[in-house]
Amino acid sequence: MPAFPASLPSRPQSYNEDFPENTIRTNMDTGPAKVRKRQSAGTRPFICSYILDSTEVATLDTFFVTTVESGALSFTMDNPRTGSNETFRMSEPPKVSGSGPLFNASIRIEKLP
Repeated sequence: MPAFPASLPSRPQSYNEDFPENTIRTNMDTGPAKVRKRQSAGTRPFICSYILDSTEVATLDTFFVTTVESGALSFTMDNPRTGSNETFRMSEPPKVSGSGPLFNASIRIEKLP
């Protein structure tokens, strides 16, 4: 399994983490809604923001397009909150903005169970 490139910053500048949505809710005609667990473990979405130079943006581009095949493959990286090495997958293509020499990169990933 590929690893997040070591040449990119190991910790994001900032990140957002959501807890897994792992229930199904059904509204009833009367009374409270019924809620049940959907699966034993759900994915945990993250948005990681990095400040990158042009070489690092090129590394991120190659990693996304070639290494993880445009997000089809999972990869390992350090969890931004815990620091432990875990398995993630990109949930959409990275977004890069700015006009150099530094760029803002936003990466939506999901921690796999």
